[in-house]
Amino acid sequence: KARRQAEILHAENPKLYPHFNSGYRNFESLKPLYQKNTARLSLMLNAEMRAMVADLNRELNNSDHVRIEYSNALTKIDLSHLELLNAVDAWHPSIEGHKVLAQAAFNALRPSLVFLRIGTKPMIKPRLQVSNYQARQ
Repeated sequence: KARRQAEILHAENPKLYPHFNSGYRNFESLKPLYQKNTARLSLMLNAEMRAMVADLNRELNNSDHVRIEYSNALTKIDLSHLELLNAVDAWHPSIEGHKVLAQAAFNALRPSLVFLRIGTKPMIKPRLQVSNYQARQ
């Protein structure tokens, strides 16, 4: 949705998203003609990876020290908002888009971090003690 909006804006004003077509030049599979099948292939690959992880976990027999996880967290992100796309090419995420991706990735890591007994709460930075500090005059 956002990519289509960017395409319309770029068609009206080529100065917007000046490298809009770069993805098409570099990756044949991103061309509109192939997008439907590329998305379908992505779904098939994700389903296969999910099944492989489930099979490997069964082989591990609930091992206490080994765990394999599959996450589709990054595929579930709603990137339909234009502000989440890079203003240069509308292919890559913007800074806000990166924040959304990072949060989803971190949330997907939580079960692994718990398994590894690694804390997931943000650490509070200690305050700097400056009681003996004298300001310059």
